[in-house]
Amino acid sequence: MQIVSWIDENNVPPYLINAKLIRKWFEEQESPKLPRRSRNIEGIEKDLGNKLSYIRQDLIKPYMILQTEQEREEFRSKHPEIDEVLEIISELDMQCGTQKQKELAVLIRQDLEKRKALQKARKLEQDYEHQLSSKIEETTVDTQEQGVDYDEQ
Repeated sequence: MQIVSWIDENNVPPYLINAKLIRKWFEEQESPKLPRRSRNIEGIEKDLGNKLSYIRQDLIKPYMILQTEQEREEFRSKHPEIDEVLEIISELDMQCGTQKQKELAVLIRQDLEKRKALQKARKLEQDYEHQLSSKIEETTVDTQEQGVDYDEQ
């Protein structure tokens, strides 16, 4: 059992690990700023700046280019960490990103909220259909138990 829980805890996609590292670094800074990858920067900030760049170009950009919900759903099935990564990066961009990054962060937030509302509506619909089918089954069973007497007039 310990092995299974260790695998679950350590089976985190690299994009999500990097997004969490970037958020942690961001929160530790005295003045909030995103990590940069400039030639003049050394150490962890440059490393995290590169990781942020990879997240933007390899995960966020391809996702945002997709036009249909079906394409996005397929992308999410390949990258289940996308929602959490988008949430982290958009949160950071809203606080101190460029104007373009802030605008994209707003769009990302709207997309996440729309999808959460849609998921909630789908769940409510499934619950309703389940309740309805249960009542139909109960009614059918009651009718079968009572029986029908065709000789009665």
